[in-house]
Amino acid sequence: MRKILFILFGCLVALSAVAEEEVLDIVERQTQKVKDECYKSAFPEEKMDKILSLTDDSLKDAEQKYAVCMEKNIFKIIDIHFSPEVTERMKKNLEKFRMYYRDFYWDLYNTEDNGTIGRMQNDAIYSRRLEDILYDVNLHFMLNSE
Repeated sequence: MRKILFILFGCLVALSAVAEEEVLDIVERQTQKVKDECYKSAFPEEKMDKILSLTDDSLKDAEQKYAVCMEKNIFKIIDIHFSPEVTERMKKNLEKFRMYYRDFYWDLYNTEDNGTIGRMQNDAIYSRRLEDILYDVNLHFMLNSE
């Protein structure tokens, strides 16, 4: 009898691990889909030579477009799942996060003259944090929807 219970418990643990892995795969796919869509809109293939030329602020502009796209997608998810009051607070907090994050990296990279790379670095780093936030938001709602 103990062996049967032990085997059943093992099966339940294995099924739980598979279900958790499936949820993480779904979250990763959803997050990657949004990242790809935002990337394509901010870094269109036909303009990549100009964007990567580093002769002007094209790369900075592209990173800003990417960040705006990511924010919009995060806001869409938040709008669906939270009350209007909580949604408004989260949006304001993300706006504060954007301001502080960009200001910090602006000071870090532009205290000395770092040229074009310094001008775009604060936006690029902020965009990568938005990718993490998008993943967390997707994960939160996937886990809570079961």
